[in-house]
Amino acid sequence: MKTIELDLEKDQRLDSLSGMLKNKKIKLGQDPFQLRINVVHSINNTLYASFLLLLANYLREERNRVAHGPKPDIVYFNDKNNMYYLFYVKTNDVNKLETKIEKDFKINIAVEKKNPLDEVFGIWKEEDITLGKIREKAWQRTK
Repeated sequence: MKTIELDLEKDQRLDSLSGMLKNKKIKLGQDPFQLRINVVHSINNTLYASFLLLLANYLREERNRVAHGPKPDIVYFNDKNNMYYLFYVKTNDVNKLETKIEKDFKINIAVEKKNPLDEVFGIWKEEDITLGKIREKAWQRTK
């Protein structure tokens, strides 16, 4: 299964998701994929539900755009647009909303809390680093 990682701190716009879908050659609604959402801070349910509703709307519009479907006016709001909002209002359950979006768009959504120190230690990501090697590099700089 193809995976797309969306860092909410770095990728602050859902538009970046469109480029990621193109790079991975994923046909939205046809090819299953995993969307891994990375966050530093915990997300409360209301904020997460808002993000999911925006995501569902974006994915639906992106699928219509790729399928060259009609582009509705902003004022135009039919049952298909309203479906996710009504579903969430009726159930008031973020998990059910997430499951519905996953099913409709063949996507597996995973929210992962990232460690802010990962970027600091990322400079040694590909190296086998030990305390002795760090000391050795530090002493080389002072000479």
